Amino acid sequence: MNKKGFFMFFFAIIVLIVLVAFTTVIVSSNKKSLEIDLGGTQIALIEKYHEGEKKIFEIEKKSLYAKFKTLNDFSNFGGLDSNCKKIDDYYVWEFNTDCEPKIKENFIELFKNNINTNLDYYQYSNEDLKIENNFIVADAKNELVLKGNTKNSDFVYKIKPNFKQDIIDLNKYENLKNEIKNKKDCLITDNYNNCLIKDLDIKIIKNGNILKFDVNTNKEIIVYDNGIKIIKPVFKFAIDIKNSWKNQLFT
Repeated sequence: MNKKGFFMFFFAIIVLIVLVAFTTVIVSSNKKSLEIDLGGTQIALIEKYHEGEKKIFEIEKKSLYAKFKTLNDFSNFGGLDSNCKKIDDYYVWEFNTDCEPKIKENFIELFKNNINTNLDYYQYSNEDLKIENNFIVADAKNELVLKGNTKNSDFVYKIKPNFKQDIIDLNKYENLKNEIKNKKDCLITDNYNNCLIKDLDIKIIKNGNILKFDVNTNKEIIVYDNGIKIIKPVFKFAIDIKNSWKNQLFT
């Protein structure tokens, strides 16, 4: 840097210092008549940003717990609503009724209820949730709104409470349902154990007119039952040979 350039640089620094000092004097002399919040808005925004990140982290954690509970409930209910008929510990599938499992739809409904129960500042709808490549995905339509204020104004901070949790392959359970629905003629025979394409780890037990299905999910989850336990839920349901197909029209 030549002497002229150095002098100009030094002169600019001096001018900047004078301006800052002058501004400070003006602000100080007028603070009684005018509320000035230098940096207050930025600080408030940063605090609200951290609050939003904290809530997103909390939602992520609660979505994990909701996933565990949903996988357990879904397996215990056999993909059904808990109002359906039950034999022993097995809910009975009845095709073409409200007790025919809507696999993905019912999973989403269970998950929605489980996560919303533990959230008091946001509620998910069925439209916010979808099944995608063995994940339950939240693509929230509404934003999480956090309100803040400074001395001079109010503001809102908005963030989408999205998340993604891995689950089981529900397509396989949908295929299993459709296969059972269409293989009555085989399943009512003594050859019932050889009727299905074993795309899943399935055990079938026959007791009179009842076929009980145990499907190992092979998915580890955490449950809270007199302490923390790690289990692999068994998706279980029953077929009543006399009644499960009675509302179905065969061609």
